[in-house]
Amino acid sequence: MASSPFLRRLSPLRHLLSFEVVFALFLFAGVYKASPHLDWTPYDLTATFAALVSLVAVILVLTGRVDFRIESLLLASLLAVFVTYALFSLRWTPGNGYATEKAFRLASVTTLSFLGCAFVVSKARIRLRRFLATTLALALVTAAAALYLLYLHGPVRIEPFNTVYLTTGRMIGFGVVIVGTYLLFSSTSIWRSFVGVSLFVPLLVALSVLDGRGPFAAAIITVGLLVPLALVVTPLRYWPIRLVPVIGAIGSIGALLYYFRDTLRLVEKFESIFAGNTAPSYTNRVDYITAGIDVWLSGNTVVGHGLGSWPAVSGQRAHWPHNIVIELLVELGLVGTVLFFLLILVGLYFTLEGYLTTLEPEYVAVFAILCYTFLNALVTGNFNDNRFLFAAIGLLCYRVHAGTAPPLLSIAEIRSRTTQFSNSD
Repeated sequence: MASSPFLRRLSPLRHLLSFEVVFALFLFAGVYKASPHLDWTPYDLTATFAALVSLVAVILVLTGRVDFRIESLLLASLLAVFVTYALFSLRWTPGNGYATEKAFRLASVTTLSFLGCAFVVSKARIRLRRFLATTLALALVTAAAALYLLYLHGPVRIEPFNTVYLTTGRMIGFGVVIVGTYLLFSSTSIWRSFVGVSLFVPLLVALSVLDGRGPFAAAIITVGLLVPLALVVTPLRYWPIRLVPVIGAIGSIGALLYYFRDTLRLVEKFESIFAGNTAPSYTNRVDYITAGIDVWLSGNTVVGHGLGSWPAVSGQRAHWPHNIVIELLVELGLVGTVLFFLLILVGLYFTLEGYLTTLEPEYVAVFAILCYTFLNALVTGNFNDNRFLFAAIGLLCYRVHAGTAPPLLSIAEIRSRTTQFSNSD
């Protein structure tokens, strides 16, 4: 039955009030909630939107609009085992109040980040696209705020919304990855590529003027990893409107960074690494990795020292090692590390099967977001700071067609299928 004109006029409002918009505002609340423009809010925005997400999720479940598919249930079960083991490790952790707080956040906001993506956002293409569009909108607003501060004060320490540059940098990096994926795998006309580049370049510039090496490197590496795949699956006639703009934009930003290398702090930080005259943030992270390996090998290698034990057993002032692998090994041992990576591997199996079956670009976007969040988790934050990674793992449940994964396709078969899809458009 055709919808009425009134309902069609309400359609944009329905998108704005969707679960995906509320969920994205919850997931990225740490980016903007410190803004002076939001001082009037009486409650913590992360907790507020977490409550709203939970309420909407309950309504969706009660109204039968959540599919409990095998992919979501399997990954949720694996996550439940991982979280249960992490909480059980509190029995032997030498950690104090930090361990308790970490356990609470892991069982609440971090788990909610996964569940929202696994059971709702990954349910349908429209939901995934709505979530990606909201994430991109937040990234663009953050980038605009950064560029405005650059215009006002020059290339000093830029922190949009009074938020630490690493957090805002990661937000902008999401936009770089999403637009980069779109340009490489979805653009089908010069006009679409022009619009994509018009967003891609400002996002890259904003990311460049921040001080965060981690978000910048993670975004560039992620998009760089997608280029070889795009070379394989993209028909030759689409190379000029897909590959050339992305490679050209990244090359232009590289030239811009080289030209302003004496004024941009980001370039100075990268140069200090290669020159051996490293900054404290870099040397500290190297020390954390070295200390973490020593602590892990010194005892409790299998079961770990317990959740939140890092500050007690490492001798370091930081509460976490800013590397999720070291954090897993030290606090949860081989058991927790295997459980965590099993979660990722099973999710990647679903994504690979879905992509080889359909060649839909949404699968590439999900994979790119996982790569980006994992690379960030290797250089900053703890489990809960990296709840973006847990959300990305939940997105791996996005799979249109169920069934057994087919054999890996040859390059010729992939090109043939891609050509068929393009001709059908």
